[in-house]
Amino acid sequence: MMNKVKYKDNNSLTKFLDFEEQKEIYRSLTKNTKVFFEGGYENAERKRAIISNEYDEVTFNDFNIKIYEIIFESDIKQITHRHILGTLMSLGINRNSFGDILVTNSNYYLFVSEEISKYIEQNFQAVNHIPLKLKVVEDVKDIILPTPLEENINVSSMRLDAIIARTLKKSRNDSSEIITKGLVLINHKECLNVSYNVKINDIISIRHFGRIEVLEILKTTKKDRLVLRIGVKK
Repeated sequence: MMNKVKYKDNNSLTKFLDFEEQKEIYRSLTKNTKVFFEGGYENAERKRAIISNEYDEVTFNDFNIKIYEIIFESDIKQITHRHILGTLMSLGINRNSFGDILVTNSNYYLFVSEEISKYIEQNFQAVNHIPLKLKVVEDVKDIILPTPLEENINVSSMRLDAIIARTLKKSRNDSSEIITKGLVLINHKECLNVSYNVKINDIISIRHFGRIEVLEILKTTKKDRLVLRIGVKK
């Protein structure tokens, strides 16, 4: 069961939801109910949801997400996502009270529900005995996102299973199984169709792997295969 907090009349704001919980919300929507998701930055994995019977649009502020940049007092490179997550869990914080921990080169970001922000500020002061400071990020545009790696792949068609198989270097059967198990989102919505025709700029999110964005069809070979330029975020 998903934890919800009261938002407004006929609306509710959830805590941070993982991949499976987001899919559950989509499945449970009624005809007149809308859902809006926000995780704090583009392509966030863990997101809060507003489930609404009234509103056609919401703003970022409606999600009550506070963003911190984690600044370590020494130049440290061995701190990883796992270390930060372990420290937060050791403070007794429920996993659904904070979202993604974004690590990009030398930048670290933490996305939390405003309900626990004061507790975080008072108690999250070091990782692996390395002191840290929390700087509030006022605008999501100030977040330094990782640059996707670009590569070219050769595929028989724009079918979803073909693109996943080539990118992950798996067989078409393995690729199809990943899709039918519900582990793939297309533009943030579940896709179970192995033969879905991928379009330029589609974002393919694959649980336990990352994201693929189809950027361009570079050419068609003499054997009628397609050479695609893709961006990959792991």
